[in-house]
Amino acid sequence: MYKDHALVLVVDNNYLEYAKQVIACSRLQGHWNEDYVLITHEISDEKCRWFTDRGVHIFKAKSFINKSVKENKADVWPEVVYAKLYLLHPYFARWKKLVYLDTDVIVRKDIRHLLSYENFAAREETMGQKLIYQFIPDLKYLSKSHKDAIHSLPHNLMASSFNVGVMMIPSANNTQSQFDHIVEMAEKMYGLAYFPEQAVFNLFYFGRWKNIPYVYNDFFVHDWFIPRKTPVEAVILHLMGNPKPWQEESPFHEEWKLNYQKANDCFNHPPGGEKPDEKSVKKLDKLSRRFRWVGQLGRTWWKTKRFFNSDK
Repeated sequence: MYKDHALVLVVDNNYLEYAKQVIACSRLQGHWNEDYVLITHEISDEKCRWFTDRGVHIFKAKSFINKSVKENKADVWPEVVYAKLYLLHPYFARWKKLVYLDTDVIVRKDIRHLLSYENFAAREETMGQKLIYQFIPDLKYLSKSHKDAIHSLPHNLMASSFNVGVMMIPSANNTQSQFDHIVEMAEKMYGLAYFPEQAVFNLFYFGRWKNIPYVYNDFFVHDWFIPRKTPVEAVILHLMGNPKPWQEESPFHEEWKLNYQKANDCFNHPPGGEKPDEKSVKKLDKLSRRFRWVGQLGRTWWKTKRFFNSDK
């Protein structure tokens, strides 16, 4: 028996335990009363027992990237990131819509607004970064031939791009041919993109994605340039980069730990969560747009220093 929608996480052995916190806070604070699914990469059934005992569905992802790395950052990303592409697999057509979350998020408020979108939806990349950012955020890693290969792509590299840490995917029409297509794209681009699966999703949904409000993928720590002291508006706080919320040095570790401690019993309680305040949602969207130039200026300075300090 399946519900209409599912919240999906992608994990390997390194991230399996952290998924418990996301499940707990999405149910108790995000008002999620739909299904849960783990897309697992090389994890045994026994290690998934905690989740299956609580009714979480398990989908075992198979590896499909077999090429050797030539250059770029593809060699330091774990293979599990490509398991996100299984969100387009026909298995998920049993649900009308999927909400995907990275494991380094903390859900603070009701997330059901994400289900109001009819088409694929995600948040535009930090600082409004363009599509080229998914391939060349740091010139230190790239050769001229690599840059030439990127610029030969049949897409407008100055188009807007989105972050894949939070996504809403209309999955009812998932097909095998669609999945085969995105896998083929991933194999062709392997080693070409700095943010590998993120680049693939951006090209696959090029020109046909909706932008969700900032609060649903709030980069508070990363987006230092937005003038606010605390992320009180955040619906989904995305703590990308380091430290991760499960690390004691994170300023959000205590909040993460409290959620994690509630995981064992979270399904014994009804779903709950505060509804986001529309005024705050709109205000933060405006602030993120108004001050992104400050972040862009800071990034330009960082990239310039990296370029002149590199071993080129």
